[in-house]
Amino acid sequence: WLEFVKCNDTFFPVSIYGSTGSYLTTYHGPSGVACGGDPLTRGLFQPRTRGPRNFLKVAVTGANPWNLYSIYFLPVGGDPVSDKVFVGEFMTDAAGDTGGSVWVKDCSSTFTPTCFTSTSRSGRVDMSRLGFTIPASGQFLVYSRGI
Repeated sequence: WLEFVKCNDTFFPVSIYGSTGSYLTTYHGPSGVACGGDPLTRGLFQPRTRGPRNFLKVAVTGANPWNLYSIYFLPVGGDPVSDKVFVGEFMTDAAGDTGGSVWVKDCSSTFTPTCFTSTSRSGRVDMSRLGFTIPASGQFLVYSRGI
């Protein structure tokens, strides 16, 4: 398992993307706040390989309740706006948890809570079809999309 690290616990705000006149002020306005205020207690990623296919599981506790999260992959050296690759999404429950580990899914064609809460294999994202080579060097970015 790979652990989530909250934006505020990283060097992101003072990195190259945080310098004046660059990514931070361009995409987050004059407030200079690149990190959100999600109350995440703990989050984990688990890449899973099944033959030639590569899936991703997540487990989250203490996040916002009934919240949709989108996951992107950003290759090393990539621009967080133009180079990130959409991987999929997951939802939390009333307690802000995923209720154990869940598959990251692409529910864009059937955007309903049932798609996210279903335990079926349909909708699971095969990362080997997303245009980057597995294994890849980079980071996963998780964005809160709200309720």
